[in-house]
Amino acid sequence: HTPERGPGWAPAPQLSAHRCRRNRPPRTAARPATPTLVSGPLHAFAAPAHADTAATVTSMSNYVDSNGTRHLVGEVKNTGSESVLAPHIDLEVLNSAGTSVESTFGDATVAALAPGESSPFEAQTRVPDYGSFRIVAISAPASGFTPNHNLAACITQVFRDAAGNRQLGGTLRNDNRTAAADPQIIFTFYDGNGTV
Repeated sequence: HTPERGPGWAPAPQLSAHRCRRNRPPRTAARPATPTLVSGPLHAFAAPAHADTAATVTSMSNYVDSNGTRHLVGEVKNTGSESVLAPHIDLEVLNSAGTSVESTFGDATVAALAPGESSPFEAQTRVPDYGSFRIVAISAPASGFTPNHNLAACITQVFRDAAGNRQLGGTLRNDNRTAAADPQIIFTFYDGNGTV
């Protein structure tokens, strides 16, 4: 469900956690210039909505959860010169023979991206004879406003709870001159090769 977007509408302030540089533990491996892909070709598609808007998928991979659902995950970056609403990624799922068997999609988690900002995305499939997936198209319409991402988040603790779930804790600082209501922190997790 998409909320009504009347005059003056703007999404809640959001922040991708990778923007935090202070108190972040060092990476054990440098992120490669060309990400290693688990499956599927990696393509850059310019969004057709406006001449100054573009988005590129910079990393993608997949995994199967305990219920048998395959999660197609990745990261999309605003490579245009103006802010865009959450990029929409159309995907095609192929079976082991390379035949297209399903169409699906994923939307960026972050509601709006300024130029140079990135967001994770996810799509799901339950195709039994899964082979790979590929990007069909990316759309990233101009937002008409600058996202409020002038917030600083720092992870100060990482631990596992009694059930074995990883917990992250930290602080969030508003570097704006006005109040920010209901900020959201969005994490993108990478493997040792820098792949989502």
